[in-house]
Amino acid sequence: MSGRVFEQSRLTPRVLNRLVEERVMSDSNRNGMLSAEQFYAQGVLNVVRDFVEEFATRGELNALNQIITEDEDLLGGVVEQMPERFTEEKLIRPMLEALGYEDIVAQPADLMKDQRTVPDFKTGGVAIPCVCIVEAKKFGEIDLSDEQSEVKDEVTEYLGENALAKYKRDLDRQYLMGIGTDGLMWLLYGKNLDTGQQTVVRTVSLREPFRQAVLAEQYEDATGESWVTDQRPHVQAEFVPRFTADGASDAVMTELQD
Repeated sequence: MSGRVFEQSRLTPRVLNRLVEERVMSDSNRNGMLSAEQFYAQGVLNVVRDFVEEFATRGELNALNQIITEDEDLLGGVVEQMPERFTEEKLIRPMLEALGYEDIVAQPADLMKDQRTVPDFKTGGVAIPCVCIVEAKKFGEIDLSDEQSEVKDEVTEYLGENALAKYKRDLDRQYLMGIGTDGLMWLLYGKNLDTGQQTVVRTVSLREPFRQAVLAEQYEDATGESWVTDQRPHVQAEFVPRFTADGASDAVMTELQD
């Protein structure tokens, strides 16, 4: 997808409206063709900025920086609510919307045989052969080096025999997609319903954009918005092609095709 140019209609209305409102479109883009990757990358960085500003407003930038750089825990006292719910509301849902996912439904219990255990979200906006669920964790909780990671186990379970059972009888649905994320780390899982094959498709870290956003907030007079310009190519190249609704769908279908 990198390097291609798309018409504005290729972007979902929610993403396009968000970016227009935040005036990230140049005059030339308004009048003609534009890069979808650039729009999505800017949308991702806007969400990162907003999340960091939440901590700045609360006077908790140091706490956020310690989570990003020293693997400290996000505590409820810092955000004055349950950390996982705060992460879902302030980071993960806005990020999913910026990536082109639509019709995001929280706690989709109707999809599961065992309603005591449900994923945090089900999303639309993915390719027709796919169904996508999201398991969210509090910011900074996921350790990609931990083979026994809770989020890995949970997404694997959701994609297994207990997950999205009704779609196993839907001939139009061939793939299950599972995203596990704490907003900082992003993991994409996939399962082919015909063959039963299941695998980790992609893992991407947004640690450096978050770190730079914190530094920019701490030293605003010195850095301004230069961190956005510096981080946009990385986000555009590494994250956007793998985790937009279209990109993740394509990655799962390509990895698990019969």
